[in-house]
Amino acid sequence: MTTTAITSNDVGPERSNSVVTSRARRASMLSLGPLPGRPSELELRLGPFPSIATPEVELYQQPIYPEDVALASKAAPVGTRPLEEEEAKIGTDDEDEMDKKEVAYPEGGVGWVVVAASFVITAVQLGFSYSWGVIQSRLEQRGLAPPLTLAFLSGVASCLPSFLAIPASKVVDLCGPRIAGLIGVALISSAQIASSFSLYSVPGLFITQGLMRGAGSALCYMFFYRRRGLATGIVSSGAGVGGAVFAIATQRLIERLGLEWTFRVLACLCAGLCIPAAFLLRTGVTQPPIPSAKARFQLFEWSLFQNRRFILFLVTALLVSFAFFIPPNFVPLYAYSIGMGATKGALMSAGYNLASAFGRIGFGVVADQFSGPLTAVGLALGLAGLSALAIWPVARTVAPLALFAMLNGMGCGGYFALLAPVCGTLLGSQHVSTGLGAIEFVSSAGYLMGSPTVGFLLSAFGGAVAGLSAFRPAIFYVGGSTLGACTIAFVIRFLTNSKLFVHV
Repeated sequence: MTTTAITSNDVGPERSNSVVTSRARRASMLSLGPLPGRPSELELRLGPFPSIATPEVELYQQPIYPEDVALASKAAPVGTRPLEEEEAKIGTDDEDEMDKKEVAYPEGGVGWVVVAASFVITAVQLGFSYSWGVIQSRLEQRGLAPPLTLAFLSGVASCLPSFLAIPASKVVDLCGPRIAGLIGVALISSAQIASSFSLYSVPGLFITQGLMRGAGSALCYMFFYRRRGLATGIVSSGAGVGGAVFAIATQRLIERLGLEWTFRVLACLCAGLCIPAAFLLRTGVTQPPIPSAKARFQLFEWSLFQNRRFILFLVTALLVSFAFFIPPNFVPLYAYSIGMGATKGALMSAGYNLASAFGRIGFGVVADQFSGPLTAVGLALGLAGLSALAIWPVARTVAPLALFAMLNGMGCGGYFALLAPVCGTLLGSQHVSTGLGAIEFVSSAGYLMGSPTVGFLLSAFGGAVAGLSAFRPAIFYVGGSTLGACTIAFVIRFLTNSKLFVHV
């Protein structure tokens, strides 16, 4: 058979591309078609075909290149490539594309309404938690239970929002932020009403203030898809503002109405403020990014635990959690035990919470503009730890106790506000929510056992009636654990970048 040259003018541009440039297709057809110079079965029966210069004939008459033969020999037969390998590749590509995909979130407008609604809910929900020390001091004066039992009650209410953070996020994904927020507000309000009828029953308070309020608070946590500095700072500062307002308001209500009606008024305030706010909650986009099926049903991304720096930060979070709620829960009782009175104790709690609000915003600015999140979180923990060890043990009057409350509140607030930027630095922005969930889950152990540990130390050394000497072991416990966390935080910072004056 004669070989006829085929040019691009003979077969057109599309056919020329398929004939001339696709060596992989030539190699695959060489492996499947008849060899050159050998008649096919059809030719043996019907006789030789006339020589026609067609692209198909030319495919078999092109010179055979060595690399084409090698490509054909390496090609896997149809149906032999593992399906799992292809699915794994496809899944990875899809997840990478989802991570790289930028979603257009609207700026301003209704977004600020959502921020305001989130601020109100955060202020009320965390305001109850941060002002609990005022109620705990009054229950201690009533003789309802020893400090260890009351501290364990506050520990349950503090740990449940963190322990249930990941399941609660799945509820938000299923129902939306509005329905989840309404359920959480209903649980918190019902818990306050039920508590007013359970003030002489420790098991009743465990059910109402521990389980019901804790579960409701888990559904009221507000998270954002992207870190919006000002919006996140405003919402986060609601915890400090709410704690300050509710600390003073709770003390005044107890003095005028009694403890029972105080709970009922707080329940009405919660429902009246948070139900309208919950109706204003909405997502930032009409079609938010949809995670893969694996991501929707996976509670943890276990690959994150291969990051040594993140594991060290989990240890940091665990140490901090044992001391985090001690000052707001025990400063009112401490002030009462050294003769300052319940009103001044409530004011100290309010000062702590206001300083926490300033710390959340202030340390965020420091991290953004000057030091970076890893350095800023070490500074925040150092401020909290040093104030507990250097000022609290000698705070026998109003001025040093107020100074301790403000400095410790600023440090603790700054630490909490920097958790998301730290996760972004250590894990990448696409894993911030998973990292926060892991931190909250680990911290729940300290939130549960931190206050009972201090209550046990307080009872072992004479109780609140013994004054400063009974509180001193608990003070060293708080300062020591916080400074230990500070040390690990700076180790992580220098593992990330050993240079001193860098933004990290």
